[in-house]
Amino acid sequence: MTTAKRYESVWDAIEEQPEAENLKIRAALMAELAGYIDQEGLTQAQAARRLSVTQPRISDLVRGKIDLFSIDALVNALSASGLLLDVTVRPDKASGRKGQAGRVGSPSGRKRAGKDAAPGEPRGAGRAPAPGLRGLKAG
Repeated sequence: MTTAKRYESVWDAIEEQPEAENLKIRAALMAELAGYIDQEGLTQAQAARRLSVTQPRISDLVRGKIDLFSIDALVNALSASGLLLDVTVRPDKASGRKGQAGRVGSPSGRKRAGKDAAPGEPRGAGRAPAPGLRGLKAG
């Protein structure tokens, strides 16, 4: 009997490592934005005005069309929404590389997309994935 190989996320299973990391980041940012739009009860047209993009762009976002979004575009949209982005960089345990973990972001005035998120818990934790992103684990 052959045992199936397990992956941390779907991106690790289908992509080479550098691209997988990029896809994980984009998926997480898209999920945050879609969650923000849902939590605020915005229509796609209202979200488009608030984020300074077109309504079709919001449609692509909530449908999970990850290939249409760069990390830069998603970070700009997060900023326009008033959400703050924190970045944590850490060594990959599987690689055996040693390095110092670091965190980049503003320590004060944070807004969380999920009001019930505990301190230190990622935004959106405990919230269902955005439509079009169900079944994807952002990392």
